[in-house]
Amino acid sequence: MMAGVMSGMLEASNNQMHMALELTKLIVSGSTVKNMEEHVFSVFKKSLQVVGENFALKKMIEQFEQ
Repeated sequence: MMAGVMSGMLEASNNQMHMALELTKLIVSGSTVKNMEEHVFSVFKKSLQVVGENFALKKMIEQFEQ
C-alpha cells in the first residue's frame, strides 16, 4: 500500500514539473529579454511555485504530515 502511495506522489510530482515546464514555454516564447537563460530559470521557478500551490500534491503531503 505504501509503495502505491509513493508511486502516486512521484507521478503527481512529475506532472507538476511537466505543467511548470509547459507554462514556462508559454510565457517565454516570443520574449526578447537580453539574459534569456536567467529569465527562463526565473519564470520556471515562479511556474513551479504557482503549480505547486494549486495542485493536489501539496494537499496530499499536508494530509500525510497530520
